[in-house]
Amino acid sequence: MNKRKLLILTVISIMLAVSCGSSGGSGSGATSDSTPTGENQYNSDSGNGSTSGSGTNNSGQQLTANDFDYYTGATYVANETTPYSRPFSPVDHLENNRFDSSGRIAINDTDRIYNSKNPDNNHSAFKGEGVAVGVFDGGFNDETNWEQVNKLTNNIERVQGKGNTDTTHGYRVIKSLLQNAPSVKIYAMDVVKRISATPEYEEYKRLYDKGVRIFNNSYGNITYIPTSVDSSLGTDTHAFLKKAINEGGALFIWSGGNEENLDRAGAFGNLPRVDPSLEKGWINVVGLMSKDYYKGNTIANVSWNKLIPLTPAGSSKYWSISALGSVDYYDYDEGKTETTYGSSFAAPRVTAAAALVKQAYPFMNGDLIRQTLLSTATDIGDPGVDDVYGWGLLNIDKALKGPALFDRRLTQGKDVEIQLDGGNYGFGNNISGDAGLNLTGNGSLTLNGLTTYTGKTTVGSGAYLIVRKDSRSRMFVKDGGTVATGSQSMSIPSVQVSTNGTFVNNTNSQIQELRAENGSKIVTDVNSTIATNTAEINGEVKLTNNSGEYFTKNGRTANVITGNVTGNANISTESDLLNAKAENNTIGVQAVVSRKDVTEYAKGIGATEQEVNTAQQIETSLQGTDRQLESGTASAKTLSNAAKLQSLNKTTLDTLSGQIYASAQALTFEQQENVNRDISNRISGLGDSIESDANYSFWMDGAFSKGKIERDGFAKGKTKVNSGIAGFEAKVNDSAMVGVAIDYSKGKVKFDHYNGESKSDSVGISAYGRQNIGNAYVGGRLGYSNVDSDVKRDIIINSNDWKQSSIKHNDNVFSAYVETGYDIKKGKGFTLTPFVGASYDTVKRGSFEEENSSYGLKSDKKTYSMPNAIAGLKAKQTLTRNGGLKTTFSTYASYEKGLGDKDLDFDASYVNNPSSKFRVKGINMSRSKVKVGVGVEHEVAKNVSLHLNYDLKKATDKKDTNHMVTTGFKVSF
Repeated sequence: MNKRKLLILTVISIMLAVSCGSSGGSGSGATSDSTPTGENQYNSDSGNGSTSGSGTNNSGQQLTANDFDYYTGATYVANETTPYSRPFSPVDHLENNRFDSSGRIAINDTDRIYNSKNPDNNHSAFKGEGVAVGVFDGGFNDETNWEQVNKLTNNIERVQGKGNTDTTHGYRVIKSLLQNAPSVKIYAMDVVKRISATPEYEEYKRLYDKGVRIFNNSYGNITYIPTSVDSSLGTDTHAFLKKAINEGGALFIWSGGNEENLDRAGAFGNLPRVDPSLEKGWINVVGLMSKDYYKGNTIANVSWNKLIPLTPAGSSKYWSISALGSVDYYDYDEGKTETTYGSSFAAPRVTAAAALVKQAYPFMNGDLIRQTLLSTATDIGDPGVDDVYGWGLLNIDKALKGPALFDRRLTQGKDVEIQLDGGNYGFGNNISGDAGLNLTGNGSLTLNGLTTYTGKTTVGSGAYLIVRKDSRSRMFVKDGGTVATGSQSMSIPSVQVSTNGTFVNNTNSQIQELRAENGSKIVTDVNSTIATNTAEINGEVKLTNNSGEYFTKNGRTANVITGNVTGNANISTESDLLNAKAENNTIGVQAVVSRKDVTEYAKGIGATEQEVNTAQQIETSLQGTDRQLESGTASAKTLSNAAKLQSLNKTTLDTLSGQIYASAQALTFEQQENVNRDISNRISGLGDSIESDANYSFWMDGAFSKGKIERDGFAKGKTKVNSGIAGFEAKVNDSAMVGVAIDYSKGKVKFDHYNGESKSDSVGISAYGRQNIGNAYVGGRLGYSNVDSDVKRDIIINSNDWKQSSIKHNDNVFSAYVETGYDIKKGKGFTLTPFVGASYDTVKRGSFEEENSSYGLKSDKKTYSMPNAIAGLKAKQTLTRNGGLKTTFSTYASYEKGLGDKDLDFDASYVNNPSSKFRVKGINMSRSKVKVGVGVEHEVAKNVSLHLNYDLKKATDKKDTNHMVTTGFKVSF
């Protein structure tokens, strides 16, 4: 071999993992480390491999003592100090086997079948959106290479580095990364300078400042055993990485090297061995490659039986994972597709997986992502964490279900620290291990699998933890924290709830020891029981009713907490409509749960008159349900409907009133009043028509009115009525005239709060007339109208039961009006007329039933009669213009007094309980009101006139007000 070739080989051997493989070899020995998903042992490794090594590098790592409370089965013992040590493999040789007895890599997990077409087990919909990844590599500053990189993805940005080579290595690394995370945001920096690639502090910081927290480092060194991070990466770089990991949550992923026959880890991936503070942000990746590569195959077989490991994990095993170091790429120089191998292309598979986990769980920092990837790896090689394959083979699908271990080998002897970001998340894996969980932040985390980890669980600072299956962890609920059980029966060793902490029990739970301090809260369902050995309850116990059970006023006894229970618990219910009277006895804590009187509840919360009336309606209905339940005749549907009202609130009292059906009748009467007022004005005008030469008249009016109806304690309504009326009049003799009119009006009233709106269309016919008797007169009207009413309203039982009701009913209206007065004529064209009158309106409302809600109203037909006495004064002034045409100005004022019952109440029942009748109240008609009006009639030609009137009605006994404007014409002949 000549010197030039020797130099080239020497350079390749010391290059980063940009090399693509070397000759093979194997190690021997075994370890007693258990599998990643089982129980863990921490005292020592054993086996037939050598345990000799150099200096202190072969010793177990002594970590900080872990102080924690533990449960003995009878009481709590605080602050037990448990020193924790984690044994490393020697730095200079292996203790584990590369292959099993058949010469293949062993797979120890039975829940995964390796698929060469999907070697990372990725079936996820996650693509890495919104996650930034930094890639330090080579060839990005070469424009030809960069053009090819941009063909792979548009979601990449080149950040200037000091690289100066034309290698395609960076292109292939990017291609490997995109296999699992095609939508990730990539910041690429060229750092390969001639034969070395070691980013400096400024280059790391440049990507870090762009938001990168996941860094791919497909380079390294396999020529030495590191004794110092400073000597390997530089003092400034070391300090930056340390800060980025421990303060910024960064994660650095390293290719382990490509020497298959090497018996130690790559240098850079092994740096946490000399600085343990780096480990929480460090992953070393062991590459797997195909044996076929040695046969010169460019597209090699990567089936499981063909794979061999490259540089082993060695003393980096506790932060190492294995992945296929293979990527198919298009060699644009050769114009063909080839496969390239090396740990350089295994690392970006892991980097992509880290990005997917970050997308799924945005709250995770680098430490949690690392723990998730390592704890979910498929165990391969010798069982457990071994010094060839580390934690095992990358398993993306499992990693996206969250961690599978809370393990002190991963946490360096501490508990798992999770700070939520306000979102709601879930872990799907079973979680074992000997570490605990410390959950803080805002948001919720659900543990959907078995939680057999044995460290304590601490939840506080606004975090909400849901545990769905049996747990072996002791639960400590701190200030602001909540722990909740799932819906199936489960057991927990112990629960301790501190002041301002909450424990929510949604099932029948077995808790050996339960303690709740003053100011704490235990929420448990009335149909669930907490069975304990011992319990000391000094906080609040709040009962929920998740099953929707109906309780009568007499109530029933519920077993809340059984066992040896002490303390002074305050028992209450989540519903304002339920009472809980508790007592401690030999069983534990029992409570008699009963419903409150709804009327008394409404009065107690300062409800309005309308809301109290609604409460009386509901109470009447529930009393009927009480009788049915206690007699054994209540159906399940009846009880279910009644139970919904046990979580009612003021909104319920608003919407269940049915006030609109009473109050909206005022709109029907208002429509008739508009017709009465218009024809009353015509009766006044008939006096002039009788004295004129014409024998007949035809007239037409259009009217618009707007008003409001109010009553203290009830919803307020705003009314609008648009109407048209046309009439024909004829003289009977020189002192009498009669007429007939037809009218059509559209009315609408809309109530505030949740009381809905009513629309009505009215069509009517009237006969009217006037008889002069000297200066006196008698006038009147008889009318009939048919009204179609359309009522819409919300029916809100509680936050989970909302319906909109829309029903129609048909009404018939009969009206009579009589008026008599005396015309006092003064001067030229001025007339003053005192008058008295009476009106009588009868509305026959049709029946209705709101069928789309169990608490819709059902009511039979109802007849309302409204008699009124009227006294008033009219005045008019007629001016005769040139040509004999006249203009008449008129005004009036009247007082109207109701003679009968003005209420619009009616009897009804709820659809689900028709036998329990109650009275529905609303805004009654005004008992007294004042009306004033002004008008002008202007002849535009002989016997042709236009007129305009304004009328105001104001109730004197409440706040009802109505304005009406009428305009029209009259033609006489």
